[in-house]
Amino acid sequence: MKKFFLSILAIILSIIVVVIGLQMFGIMDVKGIAINQMKKIPVAKQMIAGQEIQTELEAELEQEEEKVAELTQENQELKNRLEGRNSELKDKQSTIETLEEELANLETQQQERKNRIKKLVDMYQAMDAANVAQVIPELKDSLAIRILQELEAEHAGDILSQLPPEEAARYSDILSGES
Repeated sequence: MKKFFLSILAIILSIIVVVIGLQMFGIMDVKGIAINQMKKIPVAKQMIAGQEIQTELEAELEQEEEKVAELTQENQELKNRLEGRNSELKDKQSTIETLEEELANLETQQQERKNRIKKLVDMYQAMDAANVAQVIPELKDSLAIRILQELEAEHAGDILSQLPPEEAARYSDILSGES
């Protein structure tokens, strides 16, 4: 009887080795066959279905995690771009503020210059033409022309008539825009 049990045990072991060999070499899908057979047993069927659902859910979870990782990376890239653009915007805003300050300073300087020239014009307007004719040639041409342009035409004419003819001609050319 012992020999009989040993023989049966040897046959079972031989069958197991052959089945494992067939599974390893891809000749037979023992696992698939076993699962199909187990699906016929109600309790095993529920366990296999639960494992399949779990496998599907794990695959979906993995896909969702990959999407989250991609979106996180894209979000970070967008944040970096936004920070860069904000930095550029701040730089440009600073440049604009600086230029606005410079413009305001230039406008103030220009207004002050106009006021000073207006005072000079008022002073020369009140002076005798002969006295102004002595001062005008000593000024820079640009200032002299500006003053002559701002004076009343009759007074400017009187001043030009008091200048030497070559000076009067030169200023007249400049005033007319012909030079």
